[in-house]
Amino acid sequence: MTLIDVPVPFTSARARRFRIARARFLRRPVAVAALVVVCLFVLLGAFGPLISPYDPNATDFNHIMGHSSWAHPLGTDQLGRDELSRIIVGARASLVVALAATFLSLLIAVPLGIYAGYRGGWVDTTIARMNDVKLAFPGIILAVGLAAILGPSLRNVTLALGIAGIAHFLRVARGETLALREQNFVKAAVVSGASSWSIVFRHILPNMTSTLLVQTAIHIPGVILGEALFSFLGLGVRPPTPSWGVMVSEGQTYIAMAPRLALYPGAAVTIIALGFNLLGDGLRDALDPRTVR
Repeated sequence: MTLIDVPVPFTSARARRFRIARARFLRRPVAVAALVVVCLFVLLGAFGPLISPYDPNATDFNHIMGHSSWAHPLGTDQLGRDELSRIIVGARASLVVALAATFLSLLIAVPLGIYAGYRGGWVDTTIARMNDVKLAFPGIILAVGLAAILGPSLRNVTLALGIAGIAHFLRVARGETLALREQNFVKAAVVSGASSWSIVFRHILPNMTSTLLVQTAIHIPGVILGEALFSFLGLGVRPPTPSWGVMVSEGQTYIAMAPRLALYPGAAVTIIALGFNLLGDGLRDALDPRTVR
């Protein structure tokens, strides 16, 4: 058998980039630890009611303000409800709002950003200036106003935070499109007669996926904090449904007597937000083609 007859295994460029990015990510223990924390909280949000030791809304007036014990590792609140169970089940509200609101932002912003950046001209100018006007208002203030108008509910908080996040993702998608459309492979596709749909879905969108993934991981912590803020203000999840923001709001009344009632749910918000931020940093380093280590 000659050398030319030896079969050569084919590895796509995309699979090779994925392996390189995975190796870079695994070399960052902080990012891996953040991924583990995020996955743990996602599992708590998905299966919280099944794994919580007690019904989060079950009251026990014989154990009001109970301290930590084997039966109640984090103690009980002012109504005798198990604090650990409420924190576990409360993860669902925060994560559902964070993921749904972020998905809503991406669903609206990415097509608009790609259309504006690829079309150019007055269309791009109009969309960009309108987005600049929206960026002039702090997103959290806009979201609070929308939630106050729509009324307190999980759906309305999701809608408000989703609308508030559109401007950020639209700017990212537009900027990536403006950069990618000047690349040689896009110009070659245009010269070869490829349709606009083919160029967008085969060349532009796949090449901005890594950037959008990193921005999504960095954006989610802000949405989680926003949901906690809304619930704290009474604009989000309504009691007795467990939510970290609701628990912090209820715990502030007893801050002098039992600071743990506000400390534990506040710590949960901090940990999950920090986890997503560190995960976003790790993904950014791993997916950056300029990274050499």
